[in-house]
Amino acid sequence: MTIPLINPYPMQQAPHSPMRIQQQEAAIKYGLEFKPLPELVSVSDAKEHVIRALNNFSTNILPTMLKDKLANISAYKEAQGLMPNLTQAKGLRDYRQKHPSHDPISVSNELGQYGLPLTEGQILFHGGIFPTNLNQPTKSFLTNCPLSTTLCAQVAAVHSLNHEPKNIWLIRVTKNSTTKAVVYSNDNRQTHSHETEILIGEGASIILNSTFQVNDFTIYEVELK
Repeated sequence: MTIPLINPYPMQQAPHSPMRIQQQEAAIKYGLEFKPLPELVSVSDAKEHVIRALNNFSTNILPTMLKDKLANISAYKEAQGLMPNLTQAKGLRDYRQKHPSHDPISVSNELGQYGLPLTEGQILFHGGIFPTNLNQPTKSFLTNCPLSTTLCAQVAAVHSLNHEPKNIWLIRVTKNSTTKAVVYSNDNRQTHSHETEILIGEGASIILNSTFQVNDFTIYEVELK
């Protein structure tokens, strides 16, 4: 059994409310000054998601778009239904609610017990320093601890601000990946629910494909085996 593919693309910002449209139409009709309605945001793929995230720190548009889309993706609901209740998985619960004050051994054990492999093509993001060797990006490596990832590029972008250099990993899961992962709930009643977090177990094989630059950020496009 694997975690079903959670694909939020394309994403489209919700239309402007009828009231806002009516207000603009009235302003035009009576020759009043008005601020034009902003163009609705759309995101077609993961790369565009990252680029928009790095240019939209001051708004909540992208996280809202993602949450609205996930609410209508059956695979996301199915994935969460395959996960343990956090009352039964203290290590995974503490990782989310009390990080960094958690028991890493319990987290690893519970990832092995409850986690499932991700489906080929799954896209995830991680905001954190990418490993280097002699000042060059490491071409391939195995993770030595659980890797916190997210479905939201803006969450990864915010996390990357806590590090120098500012790196974002754009992760694509490859065919027959065996690394186990846990999908945390995005229910508003849960701690850090806005992070749409997927925790990946240690020992994941990461292979670097390419990099690109956006302002002060370097984005690493990688495969997860």
